[in-house]
Order: sequence, then C-alpha cells, then structure tokens
Amino acid sequence: MQASPVLVVIQGPGLGRTIPLEPGQYTIGRTAACDIHLEGHGISRRHARLSVDAELAVVLEDTASTNGTYVRGKALQEPTSLEIGATFQLGPLVLKLLEAEAAEIETGGPTPLEPGTDPLTSLANRELARRQLEWAMRDPQRRPLSVLLFDVDGLKVLNERHGYAFGDELLIAISRAIESRLREGDLLASYGAGTWLLLADQMGLGSASELGETIRRVVATMERPRGVDERVTVSVGVATFDAQSGPEREALPLVASALREAKGAGGNRVCVRGPGSPS
Repeated sequence: MQASPVLVVIQGPGLGRTIPLEPGQYTIGRTAACDIHLEGHGISRRHARLSVDAELAVVLEDTASTNGTYVRGKALQEPTSLEIGATFQLGPLVLKLLEAEAAEIETGGPTPLEPGTDPLTSLANRELARRQLEWAMRDPQRRPLSVLLFDVDGLKVLNERHGYAFGDELLIAISRAIESRLREGDLLASYGAGTWLLLADQMGLGSASELGETIRRVVATMERPRGVDERVTVSVGVATFDAQSGPEREALPLVASALREAKGAGGNRVCVRGPGSPS
C-alpha cells in the first residue's frame, strides 16, 4: 500500500517542518483557519489549495494570492499535479513533496537553485528578493509597483563602538519594527549587511514616499538594543514603476540610485524616483 505523502519546509520560517497529507483538500495560508498554517511575508491569508485524491495524487492551485504560487520558477495559472520530489514556493517558503520515509532523512538544507531565508533576521534573503522582483516586474497586474531600498547610516561605526553583537541585535530590531507596519503581501527582504529591500504591489509613488518616511521615522525613534543611547538612522531610496516602465533589469539600478542620493545628501532622508526619472 502506498504511504501517504508529506510536505517538508526546506526553506524559510519553520525549516524542517513536516506536514502529513491524507486524502482531502487543504487550504494553505497565514490565517489560523487554514488547514496548513504558514507564516512569512509574501504569504496571503488564503494563498493556495492542495487536493489529495484517494490514490494519493496531489494537485496544487493558487487561490488568487497576492504574490503567486510558483512551481519550477513559474507562477501557477491553473491547478497543477505535483509528483513526489516536486518543490513549490509561497513567499519566502519553499516546500517539497516527499514520501514519508524519504522525509525522515531529508536534511532540509538549501540547494544553490532554491531561494532562502536570511539566517539573522528570518526575512527573505537577497536571492529571493531579486527573484520576487523579477516576477513582479513581469506582471502588469501588480503595477504600480514600488521598490524601496533602505540602509543603516554608519553601521560600520556603530559596530566598532558597540560590538557586532549589538549590530546584529539592531538589524533584528529594525526588521521587526518595519515588518509590523507593512501590508499583507508586501515583501521585506534582507538585501545585505544593514540593507533591506521592500517590494510593494499596487502602490503609487506618493504612498511609497510616505512609507519611506514612515520607515525613516520608525528607525530614528525606536528603542535601541542594550539601552545604547546613540542616534540610529536609515537612508531610503524609493522607485515606482507604472504600466509604461521598462524591464526588470532597470528596477534595481533606479532604486539604488535613489538610495545613493539619500546617502550623499547626509543620510536620514528619503529620495525618490518615479516613472521616467533619470538614473
């Protein structure tokens, strides 16, 4: 008799978690009411659905999620059968369908081709951020699309004064403070040491500029770890892309240009690029 399959989280929050699948239907999402409850920015409240028939065949479908469900790097457009060994991605999570026996020896380690999670902040990492941005830029239904890149001012000096353990705690604290102010479906990723990338669908330049100012104010006024009484600020670059904007390769240079301008002007400020702005 064929053993029931299981899902294994191989990337993202809950790494190594196994989810047994019996015949039936399973809703997947962020709400506790879902049959398979998963956490992570970029995962919708009701993101996807799995169906397992009496012969243990598994079918996956996206349920109009904000950021999509991806198999082999392509967004699902219709219900798709999954073979044993198949992987699929929802936000920062990658799940793998396995037989129960194989799941017992699955290491859960990342492979070079699979996006992952930043080990310090538990946010999506740089690779996943770049991939999500590429997908978003190719989808006209997600326009206007805003990208924010923000960076701690003087992080090297802070680390030298207070130690790298303080620096790590600071990056975690900033990540948590910003996460709590985002909409469902916004993707916040760790993009480097003290740098974050934020991807926001259906957000115009005005709202994105306001969000950048919110991020700047939150960091400037937040409680610093270990009671350190020293000014901590971030510089923020904002770029917004409408239906007439160019291909995805232009997104990162444009928002990086805005961040450089903010840094060059002294930091602790927001600089923006709208559709048609020079880089």
